[in-house]
Amino acid sequence: MNPLSDFPCPIEKAQEILGKKWSILLIRDMYAGKAKFTDFLKENPSLSTRMLALRLRELEENGFVDKRIVSTTPVRAGYFLTKKGLSVRKILLALSLFSLEFHPDFEMNKRQHISVENSLISYFSKD
Repeated sequence: MNPLSDFPCPIEKAQEILGKKWSILLIRDMYAGKAKFTDFLKENPSLSTRMLALRLRELEENGFVDKRIVSTTPVRAGYFLTKKGLSVRKILLALSLFSLEFHPDFEMNKRQHISVENSLISYFSKD
């Protein structure tokens, strides 16, 4: 018997929003400085406008993203990470390092691996 089965699973709770297709990639893009609707479409060519609008709304409703007006003529909105959204950087780093180590597309020599790993750690450690 698992004593933890009496409690809600925190991983399951995080997965409810972050596990949805495109959510983590949109957070990644915002972390990299993307803010406009069109920016997200350019970064993710197979993402439809309908799905993008849905995911941005869900991220906003769940407190990961703030939608703000960035231009009044014409009216344009931007999407920005909240404190909660910024905290996902630890997950982004962990996923990046995991893929770097175990995904066959990232086969590289040890020196390259260390260089990329250090770059990822530095990038995702910024405030």
